[in-house]
Amino acid sequence: MTLTVQSALSSYCPPGEAVKLLDWRPLADLCSDSGTRITSAAALAGDPNFNKLLMAASGEVEAACAVSRRYLPSDLLALTGVSQARLHLLVARIVVVLAYGRRVDLKVEQPWLVQWVEDALHALRDGQRIFGFTETMDAGLFHHYIETDQDRADRNGLVQRACGYFGHLEDH
Repeated sequence: MTLTVQSALSSYCPPGEAVKLLDWRPLADLCSDSGTRITSAAALAGDPNFNKLLMAASGEVEAACAVSRRYLPSDLLALTGVSQARLHLLVARIVVVLAYGRRVDLKVEQPWLVQWVEDALHALRDGQRIFGFTETMDAGLFHHYIETDQDRADRNGLVQRACGYFGHLEDH
C-alpha cells in the first residue's frame, strides 16, 4: 500500500527572498559547478543548484514539522507577515549549511550558523518554537471549567435520577 504524501511542491522560501536574506556572493561560488562565477543575485535565484538547495532546506523544515504533526505543508505555505519571514530565514540559513555540504573541501566559516540551524529545527520539532497560528498557540494551554450544581442537574446522570428515591445529600 502506498503511503499518502504530505509535501509542498515548492520551497517555503522563494529564491528571490532567499538572496535578500543572505550574502549571495559566497553562496553563488558554492552553487557553481562549472567554475564560472555566478555574477548576480538574480542569476543565483535562477540557478538550479540553488533552487535544489532551497527545496532540500524546505524538506528539513517539513521533516521537523512532521515529527510533531503541528503543521501541514499547506499551513507553512499559508504563513504571512513575520511568521513567514521567520520561515524564510530558517530555510535560507539551512541552505547555507547545505551548500557547504556540497563542497567537501570547504568548512562552514560560521560554526554558530550550523548550531543555530540545528537548534531551530530541534525547537520547531519539539514545540519550543512555533509559528503564528492561533490553534498552535492555544494547544498547550489548560482550559478548565468549574462545574455547578445546575450543570450536574442538567446532565441528569444516575445520581441526579436517584435523588427522587433517596433525596438530595444536602437534605440529610
